[in-house]
Amino acid sequence: MAVAGGGPAGLYAALEGIKRGMQVTLFEKYRIGDQINCAEGIFDFLNQLGRPEKGVRHKVENILIELDETYRFKNIALDIWMIDRAE
Repeated sequence: MAVAGGGPAGLYAALEGIKRGMQVTLFEKYRIGDQINCAEGIFDFLNQLGRPEKGVRHKVENILIELDETYRFKNIALDIWMIDRAE
């Protein structure tokens, strides 16, 4: 299991993966616990929620992952929305 980001959600996902017996690799730009940022997005994996009513900045069309190489995934099957928490 690959986890991108050592913020609250990433650490939780990594711990859940370990509890389930998975081999987990956590990718974090900084030291764990430093500069924690929370993503401002809604991930509707089951396609049940539809477009959020308030605070939508835009729908995510591509997911870009950069490691030693760059990988791009088109957002075809997932509803992922970037939101403005202030709204």
